[in-house]
Amino acid sequence: MSELVFSINAVLPIFIIALLGYLLKRYKFLNDNFIAIGIKFVFTVALPCMLYQDLLNNPVNQLTPLPIIIALVSTLILVIILRISCHKLISDPARRSAFIQGCFRGNFVLLGFALINNISGSAGMAEASMLMGFVIPFYNILAVLVLSESTQDIHNRHYIKNIITNPLIIATILGVISSLAGLKLPILVLKPIGYMADLAIPLALVTLGASIEFQKENNIIKLSLFASAVKILIFPAIMIALSIGLGIRGTDLVVLMVFFAAPAAVSSFPMAFQMGADYKLASQIIFFSTALAVITLFMFTYGLRLLGYI
Repeated sequence: MSELVFSINAVLPIFIIALLGYLLKRYKFLNDNFIAIGIKFVFTVALPCMLYQDLLNNPVNQLTPLPIIIALVSTLILVIILRISCHKLISDPARRSAFIQGCFRGNFVLLGFALINNISGSAGMAEASMLMGFVIPFYNILAVLVLSESTQDIHNRHYIKNIITNPLIIATILGVISSLAGLKLPILVLKPIGYMADLAIPLALVTLGASIEFQKENNIIKLSLFASAVKILIFPAIMIALSIGLGIRGTDLVVLMVFFAAPAAVSSFPMAFQMGADYKLASQIIFFSTALAVITLFMFTYGLRLLGYI
């Protein structure tokens, strides 16, 4: 039961901050202008600083090949399958792109690291840090490709511009290069980056909560629950079984389990908002998947321990 208790302790603070944002908006302490500016600040300044700082502090040149290949290739295949299958099922490009992003982009950094540390300790954290060096830029590039459909600019110059000028992609590329080069920044530079990075998560959660509007439209609720099921249950179950079949055990399996089963990433909300996707759908996918992940992560952890795989 310790895994369940830990999962609750890891997830509930996220809900508390988001709930605070929701209540502040409801009681008019926050307005729409604050939300719009806050989201823009998170997307263009705070999150890029957080990603760069995390990559700079992790040894991306010591990666374990097989878990990385499994994580990246399987995620790419999932996105391709979703893109093909959702084209006719969800006619609105803005809604479709938000749905696809919610199905594949996980909260590996915020929730994943804490859970991995609880299960596998420092060995698991080292593996997770290595994986993160590839996963974050891969997530961001895929997200830009998927969300660019919202603006219907896929076949012109704006499509390439969205990728090249995306602050998260720029930050992750610079972070990987800096890590590989062993760059040592002076405290005078690291401190301001750290201050901005510290703002990313709480501000993202407050603006997320303030933007939540529970839609009465049944289609929104159904899509949110379906995307959540794909993200935290269906796809993880398939990939965990495949990983076991490939002989992956112990720490590597723990890292992959958390990678696949983590709820939808908080950063998917400001990114959907910024790129014209259905951010309301994105925010509800985050809420539903995070709430239900307490149960599913416990199920996966308990099941794999019971079977002796981790």
